[in-house]
Amino acid sequence: MSANSLALLAGVIWIQQLSQLPELWQICVLLGALLISIMRKQGLLMWFYLGLSWTAIAAHWQLSHRLPATWIKQDIELQGYILSLPQSGTHHQSFDFIVVTAQQIHNLQKLRLSWYDPPTLQAGQCWNIVTGK
Repeated sequence: MSANSLALLAGVIWIQQLSQLPELWQICVLLGALLISIMRKQGLLMWFYLGLSWTAIAAHWQLSHRLPATWIKQDIELQGYILSLPQSGTHHQSFDFIVVTAQQIHNLQKLRLSWYDPPTLQAGQCWNIVTGK
């Protein structure tokens, strides 16, 4: 493995060891350091900063797809259909659900739901679901 690959990997691993993700201003500082290292042709440092900033941005992007904390333990009425084949667990089934309409939610399109002690579920079924408590 080349030194550049190891520097990139070190940046990726470093971010994953943090107890919390860097804030936006810290990511901007990382991107500035990346640009400076590119202009000064500091190869290993450039790859390290690239690993740091790329991983931090990707992690923030992934976390942006979560439901807001204010919706936890709230009843939300959804209408839609089961997209994927339900996967059975011990007492539950998990499936992808396409939202057609949702009460008080405008940008919700697809959810991964788990239903405990459900009836028989199949892909393509339409459901009115009340999530929450």
